[in-house]
Amino acid sequence: MLSDRHACVAAGLGCTRRLDRSCRAPEICLRDPAGEGGREGPVPGGCDTFTDGRGRWIRFTADNRHRSVFSEGRLWIDGTPVGQDHTMDPCGWWLGNRFYVAQADGPDDHPAQDYTMGYLVTTINSLVVYDADRAIEHVFDPAPDEHWTDPRAEWADGALHLRPRPAAPADRVIPLARP
Repeated sequence: MLSDRHACVAAGLGCTRRLDRSCRAPEICLRDPAGEGGREGPVPGGCDTFTDGRGRWIRFTADNRHRSVFSEGRLWIDGTPVGQDHTMDPCGWWLGNRFYVAQADGPDDHPAQDYTMGYLVTTINSLVVYDADRAIEHVFDPAPDEHWTDPRAEWADGALHLRPRPAAPADRVIPLARP
């Protein structure tokens, strides 16, 4: 039986190797996953992100147990709507095989909030983290003294580490139970 990744390749969707056109290297994209984490381009395992070039993004966990679909400004994880009350960035990512992370517009009442052009219109952003193993959505808004301009989440030691931008020290560490 074909996996969902195989269906994306068969449908002619573009992948992380060539987002501007349909898959031209199914011998790479159709490989079985190679461990945990993202697969981009010709590395062991097939690609994990596909697009139709018109704003629909489909991303898979390395173990193919979970799938995210971003289309028409909405996000679904394994068929469940996520972040319905938020404007979300379509460029979310899987954190291992359990969590899906996406940036969202931050709170309007944040003291450092400003507005700009782009997918997200706020300069201070929030994080939406969906625990696919437990089907639980978490929304993390920055506190008034936290300036999350490009927030990130990392999973380490049984906890989410929330950073205001890549390579910055964590503002918060949130312990989450294993499924």
